[in-house]
Amino acid sequence: MNAIRTFKYGGIGLPPRSLDVEYPVMTAFLPSDAVLPLRQHAGAPARRVVEIGESIREGQLVGKASGTGSSNIHSPIPGIVTGIRKMPDLLGGMVEAVTVALEGSFDRLGRKNEVFPWKGLSKHQIQRAIADKGVVEDDGSGSPLFDRLHDPKGSRGDCVLVINGLESDPWNGSAAAILRERSSAVREGIAILQRVLSPVRTLIALDDPGSPFRTEGARTEPGEDGPPAEVVILEPRYPQDLPALLAEALSGRKAPHPECLVVTAGTVASVYDAVALNRPQVERYVTVAGDAVKAPGLLRARIGTSIGELLEECGGFSSDPECILLNGPFRGTAVADLDFPILKTTKSIVALTSAATLRSRTTACLRCGRCIVACPVRLDPSRLYKCIVRGKTKEAMAEGLDACTECGSCAYLCPSRLPLSQAFSLARSRTVRAGRAAGGRVS
Repeated sequence: MNAIRTFKYGGIGLPPRSLDVEYPVMTAFLPSDAVLPLRQHAGAPARRVVEIGESIREGQLVGKASGTGSSNIHSPIPGIVTGIRKMPDLLGGMVEAVTVALEGSFDRLGRKNEVFPWKGLSKHQIQRAIADKGVVEDDGSGSPLFDRLHDPKGSRGDCVLVINGLESDPWNGSAAAILRERSSAVREGIAILQRVLSPVRTLIALDDPGSPFRTEGARTEPGEDGPPAEVVILEPRYPQDLPALLAEALSGRKAPHPECLVVTAGTVASVYDAVALNRPQVERYVTVAGDAVKAPGLLRARIGTSIGELLEECGGFSSDPECILLNGPFRGTAVADLDFPILKTTKSIVALTSAATLRSRTTACLRCGRCIVACPVRLDPSRLYKCIVRGKTKEAMAEGLDACTECGSCAYLCPSRLPLSQAFSLARSRTVRAGRAAGGRVS
């Protein structure tokens, strides 16, 4: 397509990704001990189905989904269950985790993949395979894909399927690596999703006009499940990878198609693995970057591997890091323990020095309006922040706090260095907890 699109309001321009990756992507060493938190998804923790001392196989179920929003957890390695403990959760609080010590032979590693003839499966069977193999969205939300595809009442109307191949975070290159190295799996995964959804259109959103997937990987033929996929090139702009903004950019309307389903390229590849290869989601493409890392790069690693092991494979630290972030400095989470494992939703590990994280002293709001211009959902971050600081959470909610995407654009541009995004996130979390404590009433 000739027109370069983007969402209409707000956002920020960021420097292009400078990560120089040598292909093929390096395969990380297998973890000697895989730590598997039983919540790697948006909902309630999975229910543990193994005990200490139990021998388990590669890909065996260790945690069973416990309702909507929950997802199955599988062991990435064969071994012995050596520990069951509580550990910090990225969503706050503590979560149960299973430790598996590597032992025994692999069922899949080093062997030829057998492709299952999935075209003979019904829509229900495909969805069941996606649920059984624990496929979740890797966009940070961790939403189980089955929950988004399942339509028991048949109420879904005409659907537009959007494949999100964007990577707005300059520290991350995992999406580009998947599109380059697993283009055939992504193509097949798109066909599987088309079988389930029968979309009226399928769009592949890219922000790199030179992407090999644009000319090589997106070749799909029209069939009984929908027309061929169309590649759309978008302007590189943060946070264009957010589903709502991506749908707006593609449709050209603030209120896009009501049945627009956005799925990341990594999730599409996991769909192929689950349905065609009968393989659970036990592996991730992870970018290791930051000015504190000696040799930044991209790794294909098993879930449950500690971030310290992946940092070590990239040469370790060139200098002492000030902070280590999972999934980037904009929407990611800081971790203080190098033993913390990578999860289904982990796309990057960023280690930054004090020079990179240095922020000038926080000052009073200058009323410059930069945060308002940057907000992609047209909120007034300065007013929201003032309400929150004064303890007027109800007023902040009335001003649109619940619509905040927590993209961090406002905080990035704020010359007063106010912790805007952090304040919004904490206020929303407190509101949710208060509502639960009050039996569903928001206070």
